[in-house]
Amino acid sequence: MIDYRKNPEEYRVGKGEQGVLICEPYKSEILPYWRFKNPEIANKSANGIFCLFKKYLIK
Repeated sequence: MIDYRKNPEEYRVGKGEQGVLICEPYKSEILPYWRFKNPEIANKSANGIFCLFKKYLIK
């Protein structure tokens, strides 16, 4: 298994939302935020995922 934290260049960006949700360790970190039942829940979800994204950028 590839450690994408140590080798981020190995990750290949695909089309659609599925790529990151099959890639550990990100899958386990992002999946709890992955909600879109209604606009309010989706906005909260998007904010949580964006916060994770910003943390990934500074690591």
